[in-house]
Amino acid sequence: MRASPHEDYQVIAHNFKKYEEAVKRVESPKPEFRRWKRRCATFSTPIIPPEVIKSGKDGELFFMIQFLAPSFGVSERLLPNYPKSNPEQKKSVAKIYWDTRRVLDYLYLGPGSPKDSLDYFIRRLRQFVDAITEAKADDKFISGKLESKAFGFILKHICDMDETRYSFSHFTNTDIIKCGETHYIIDATIEERPQMYDAAFWIWGLTMYAYDIPPKEWLEEMERWMNVFLRGCSSYISALKLSVCLVERMLGTLLVDLPLRRSPFDKLDDKAVAKEAKLAQAVIKYLCASFP
Repeated sequence: MRASPHEDYQVIAHNFKKYEEAVKRVESPKPEFRRWKRRCATFSTPIIPPEVIKSGKDGELFFMIQFLAPSFGVSERLLPNYPKSNPEQKKSVAKIYWDTRRVLDYLYLGPGSPKDSLDYFIRRLRQFVDAITEAKADDKFISGKLESKAFGFILKHICDMDETRYSFSHFTNTDIIKCGETHYIIDATIEERPQMYDAAFWIWGLTMYAYDIPPKEWLEEMERWMNVFLRGCSSYISALKLSVCLVERMLGTLLVDLPLRRSPFDKLDDKAVAKEAKLAQAVIKYLCASFP
């Protein structure tokens, strides 16, 4: 067992007892991870099973703990100039995504699965409303008209979505570590999500850090990302399905993440938060107009 190379060793040293307690509370690998590992033994993929890295939390301290993980040595993120990227970096991320998807698609979902994507989206939309109501946040980052348009867009096209498949709960530049030609994903569970949700999650993650980029310029960049994800996809995939997932993510940002100042917005000033809200609104308007 080792601390992650992205851990703050000074924090560990000053809080070693809490660190030990956090390690003790780390759960053992779930069956999905064990199935993933067996599948990887016969089917090549650049992502290593998440069971090699777990996390523990004690108060405000967050620890990333590795189990049976190799020595990372020198590690890096997929996009060093995040959220910006060049065409080759986009192709590399898309290849990692699709190679990983090929393994995920072979995993058995268990009794009662796969589920209808309708249930997932309805549950998510209810969670958005409940979260903002319970928090009683004063800030409003989306107009009633745009909120209704986003809800309507998702509900209108839910029937075009296929059944859920296994996806990572997180899939952003901060979740993946690259060591040589090997990639590790940090603290991500495997869950049932609508198709293309994890690709949408990647684009959403980029958008969360693109607040300093003019909306028009970012929409063009987002379109390039969508095209590179869709270029090598199977016949059942479409830009519409990716767009529905992306609108859901942006709606959650405007209704919940920004008002409650969830990460990464807890570290931004009001001006940056306002720019991010404008960008998320622009994404929703663009996607809804693309599929009227």
